[in-house]
Amino acid sequence: AMTPVDGYRNLSAGLTVGLACCASGLGLAKFIQQINEHHTATASSSSFLRSDGPESEPLVGRRTVATYPIPTNFLHLCLSLVFLEAIGLYGLIVALFLLA
Repeated sequence: AMTPVDGYRNLSAGLTVGLACCASGLGLAKFIQQINEHHTATASSSSFLRSDGPESEPLVGRRTVATYPIPTNFLHLCLSLVFLEAIGLYGLIVALFLLA
């Protein structure tokens, strides 16, 4: 038999885990979106030579300036992902303390 106190304790633990993991997931989504926008903006900034007629366009576009996307610092990427995942882990730890 579960008392109302135990029920509220389970509810609060579940909400803690759920909201912490939701915040972690939203942070990860925002971080990955930011990385993708940076690479997309860098890749699309290179312009191709355009001519008036389709006959004068080459089959393979020529770039006016050689631009390469700036490589993402791997250490920065890993540390950001670890700290964002830690938010969900902290929610799990708090929930375990609530249930104990």
